[in-house]
Amino acid sequence: MNLRKIITIIIFVSIVPVAIFGFGFLRFVSDIKESQYDGKEDAKYDAIIALTGGSYRISVALDLLKQGASENLLISGVSQNLTLEKISNNAEIPKELEECCITLGHIATSTIENVLEAEDWINKFEYKNILLVTSDYHMPRSLLLFESKFPELIITPYPVETKHDVWEDKKMLSLFANEYAKYVVTSLRDFFGLEQK
Repeated sequence: MNLRKIITIIIFVSIVPVAIFGFGFLRFVSDIKESQYDGKEDAKYDAIIALTGGSYRISVALDLLKQGASENLLISGVSQNLTLEKISNNAEIPKELEECCITLGHIATSTIENVLEAEDWINKFEYKNILLVTSDYHMPRSLLLFESKFPELIITPYPVETKHDVWEDKKMLSLFANEYAKYVVTSLRDFFGLEQK
């Protein structure tokens, strides 16, 4: 095999994965921007699970709780030193709701740990259907992990819209690209039946 053929093969092997990743990322962003809650406005759920880490996730989940979408809310991934007031941006929360209906999970530090933190809570109360609240860009991977862990559970996604334009905000573009890479890895691990990390 001559040098030209070797170089051609190297270029082909290098370019094709990048092109596939790039096309997949464009589709990922497009799907996220079109994603929205597709449940009924007056639907009732056994529980709401909100994952910390992004703007408006907690305030949206609290609004859903106050509106009666469920009587139970788990906020997963809360730092040990944070209170409900701090993570809710001082949103007004009726005392009766805070005392009866809101659980703060202080264990999870990653998405897979969110799933594990939710497991005991879901099993303890034998919930059958939940409303999952997280940022729109974070929803595909979160939903995949939850559905893989709880195949019998009915999970309705409630993606919280990202306000920034991903193509004009470099930080947001980096965030989306990083999340897409994690989603690809998670999908591959799920496909091959490997333990999620």
